[in-house]
Amino acid sequence: MSASRKLCVFAWILLFSAAVLNGCASALSGSSAVQITPSSAILLPGQKLQFTAVSEVPNVSSFLWQVNGVVGGSAATGTITTSGFYTAPSAPTSQPIQIGIRSQTASSAVSIYDPNHPTPGTVAATQNPLVAAYTIPIPMGASVQVQFGTDTTYGLTTSSVTSANGDTETIYVAGMRASTPYHMQALIDMAGGAQVVDTDHTFATGAIPAGRLPTITAQLTGAGTPSAGIELLSLIQTDTQDLICALATDLAGNVIWYYDLPFGD
Repeated sequence: MSASRKLCVFAWILLFSAAVLNGCASALSGSSAVQITPSSAILLPGQKLQFTAVSEVPNVSSFLWQVNGVVGGSAATGTITTSGFYTAPSAPTSQPIQIGIRSQTASSAVSIYDPNHPTPGTVAATQNPLVAAYTIPIPMGASVQVQFGTDTTYGLTTSSVTSANGDTETIYVAGMRASTPYHMQALIDMAGGAQVVDTDHTFATGAIPAGRLPTITAQLTGAGTPSAGIELLSLIQTDTQDLICALATDLAGNVIWYYDLPFGD
């Protein structure tokens, strides 16, 4: 082989190698090369959480973990080990915190929960006028339930929801009568036993669509006290009456929940 041909082949090998390496580097630095889980978390001061990175590039198993662009993190924003084990700062902070990996665009957002100054929840209407959506952030390992009633003694509670990594949870508050103002309040139980009580919120339920219910009366017969609970009714639609297909009443006959289907479905 002549010297010129050897030089040409050598140059082609160099170009091919550079292209392969450049492609690999592009994949490593691209937004889809690494996925970090969990993608977000809400932690108490000092809480610890394991983050995991999964690479789409073969044979890449080690990463330079960083917090807000600093490898290993800092006392102000929390520290992270070479294996992705994160420790939140010892004091609450409102500073945004991003868990990331050097040369990667993927990141995970962390919020530090302050139990002494918690973020209040919000209450919104849903498509069902008897159901409210109560949304509130809770830290990792905490559970939340909502107490509600026609005054601030409440008296009724929803089931509880637990968050594995901390999240903004939405609880659907059902069991309320139509066209009635209600008070509701979230109770957050921490993993260590402490409880955070949200502010009181008010919510007015809407009216049930006119003409969609039969006449309902409740009458106690015989002696004794009725058992606690509700009555669940399944109604039959007819050619002349478009009734709500399923509903629940309290023991006084008040509708406290319903599920509707379009006529004919």
